[in-house]
Amino acid sequence: MDKNGNKTGGRKKGTPNKVTTKVKDVIEGIVSNYMMESNPKKEGFIADFGRLEPKERVDAIIKLAAFIAPKPQSVAIDATPEAKKTIEDQLAQLSKENDV
Repeated sequence: MDKNGNKTGGRKKGTPNKVTTKVKDVIEGIVSNYMMESNPKKEGFIADFGRLEPKERVDAIIKLAAFIAPKPQSVAIDATPEAKKTIEDQLAQLSKENDV
């Protein structure tokens, strides 16, 4: 940092971290090989999945589903009379407040 507290040097904004990229690539390769059962002993994901107990398989599917389906989010509903106003009513009220 310079004497004014501004950052100097280092990675520029948007430049990927080389180490993080390499680690991600290695992990992706490991997972890909495991999922595709490309090893000669066929000791990959499908074989391991088949050896699980039924309850364990269901638990695994639930955990894996998080990667392909969004998790539902709870929604808060404001039931006060203010929340029941239409957008036109709210805009009219805001307009009146700005005119004062």
